[in-house]
Amino acid sequence: MLSTAPVPGLRPRRPDFGASYVLGTTLSVWFRGLHVFVPTTVLIFSPLLLLRTWEIHDAVNGLTGDATNLRAAISVLLQLSCGALCSAVFSFAVVRRLRRQAIGLGEALRTGLRRLPAALEISLLVALPVAAAILPAVLLNDGPVAIAATLLGLVVAIWVLVVWSLAIPATVIERLSAAPSLRRSASLTRGHRLSIFGSWLALLLLMGLVLTPLLYALFEAAPEGMHPAVDGTRDAFVRRRWVDTALQILLQSLQGVGVAVVYFALRASKEGLAPDELEKAFE
Repeated sequence: MLSTAPVPGLRPRRPDFGASYVLGTTLSVWFRGLHVFVPTTVLIFSPLLLLRTWEIHDAVNGLTGDATNLRAAISVLLQLSCGALCSAVFSFAVVRRLRRQAIGLGEALRTGLRRLPAALEISLLVALPVAAAILPAVLLNDGPVAIAATLLGLVVAIWVLVVWSLAIPATVIERLSAAPSLRRSASLTRGHRLSIFGSWLALLLLMGLVLTPLLYALFEAAPEGMHPAVDGTRDAFVRRRWVDTALQILLQSLQGVGVAVVYFALRASKEGLAPDELEKAFE
């Protein structure tokens, strides 16, 4: 049962935005809600997990062909749709957590599904300029021009992702359509984009360095029969793909929390809104 009563005597702090607040709050919220965030991410990404199982099965049995291209196309679509839904769901869930309330999985999923069309449109609008920025580096051959194109494309892609990173929380919480959500995100991130990029880079490096060796160790320690019994390079491939999948699930949940925390922190810092005031959007 989801509790809606605020904690007596609690007045949520309105923080000054900064990388230290983003890092600390994101990790705190994520660890405290890990029992909800990770299963929710697994549930949302279950179609992609089934696709990954199909891929590993074919690789282990030496099956190649047209299915590889089909899986790649389906994977791109699932990444966009599942990622959009995950961000929408977490935008609601993190506001609840910041208000010191229990997170209702069913309510969070319903809220995310209601805003999914706008979230999908935002994901596509963000993906297009990112793909356009990276495409020249893919098409060019090796050489100085290719290196320059790669670096320039990477900078442009990162800039686009940071500027429009808060569009999905904006569409969920403020109920804006896609284009106004992108403008809202650009407005909120203005003046703080370097801090946002730095905090997210630190989170990814920290969690990647900690989680990757931990997941490999857990996979190696798994009892016989819990992972495919294959040898040599195929064994390494299977292990790598499942570790990559587990890492993607954990990082996706962390990213969902981080984006919502940044959205809240910037609104609290720039507009003086506390989590209980943000949550009125759902009433």
